[in-house]
Amino acid sequence: MSKQRKKNRNKASPQKQKQQQPVLCKGCVWGEWLGYKQICKIPRCIRGEWK
Repeated sequence: MSKQRKKNRNKASPQKQKQQQPVLCKGCVWGEWLGYKQICKIPRCIRGEWK
């Protein structure tokens, strides 16, 4: 195995990195954080209009 392939093997893939809730969505009562993505029950962001 080449050195480059060994280096790539040791790096964490983007899918394995811990997902974070968007800052704008934290504390919003209209949506729900599922641990890997944000689910919103309204078609546009209400909190974005308040800030």
